[in-house]
Amino acid sequence: MIIPGVLAGILSSILVAVNQGSVGNYVKENAPGRSPSGQAGFQLIGLLLTIGIALVASLVIGLLVKLINKHDIYQQFNDNELFVSDVDPTHSGIQRSWREIE
Repeated sequence: MIIPGVLAGILSSILVAVNQGSVGNYVKENAPGRSPSGQAGFQLIGLLLTIGIALVASLVIGLLVKLINKHDIYQQFNDNELFVSDVDPTHSGIQRSWREIE
């Protein structure tokens, strides 16, 4: 499965490289001194830089969360302190009645 933004970036680079002129009322202009294939290359470089920045940022945030988090893996999503639950806190899957909760 591909992310829609990545697919759009790849397809726009291909379409810029293939498009050689004007169509109807649309006039395609590249930056001064840049060919259509050069523009496509710049767009691909921009896409790769964006993916690289996202990967580095996610690694940094993941490491920070790993360093800050003091709970073991079974306590990370324990909401018993915040909410009244109708599920047995031993996580056996047994439903408790409302009378037992009150």
